[in-house]
Amino acid sequence: MKRLNKFYTLLAGLSLVLAGCGGGGSVQENEFLGTLPGLAANYDTQLEELKQKAKESTSMDDAFKYDKEYDLLKEEADKKMEETFATTKFEKGIPFQGLESDRFTVETMTATGAGRTRLNLEATVKAKEDLKNEYGGWEKYIFGYIVVVDAQGGFLGDPTVLASAMGARPEYKAGDEIKMTGSIGPLKDFVNFAAIKFISKEEYESKK
Repeated sequence: MKRLNKFYTLLAGLSLVLAGCGGGGSVQENEFLGTLPGLAANYDTQLEELKQKAKESTSMDDAFKYDKEYDLLKEEADKKMEETFATTKFEKGIPFQGLESDRFTVETMTATGAGRTRLNLEATVKAKEDLKNEYGGWEKYIFGYIVVVDAQGGFLGDPTVLASAMGARPEYKAGDEIKMTGSIGPLKDFVNFAAIKFISKEEYESKK
């Protein structure tokens, strides 16, 4: 019974600690993504601190406390990121830079969701030509390779791939509009986000 009471006392204490977290005080704001990257960065810092405390703890009780704080803070962070995305207006849209050598032109770029670590995206592209493979058959998938850049063109976070849905249509002809989706991160690295940049498959392979 004493151990059970101790457990509930610990949880009550953790609730009070986490109630004051809220992403760690002031949050940096980005011109295009609002507070999403700054909030993600704040939570990441707090989570890393708790992980390090648990690792360095010499007391089982303390290690247990930090592990519980970590789990509860992750839950809080996931919920807060979802709520923040829902209220972010993206009034300036999501800037993008197409790639001249791609077989499509990029028409639109939209943020469709955000978690603690990644930003979900949907791009609408238009085929420049009939999209066939090297054997003359129609492509089943259409891929776009992207990275986030800052105002100086420097890469932020990790490159990723946007892809069309398999079997979305039997063939992609010149002029057809195609939806491609994917996610990119780490979101915490996008405080200085300026645009989504399409890159070649070769550049993607060299940087992933």
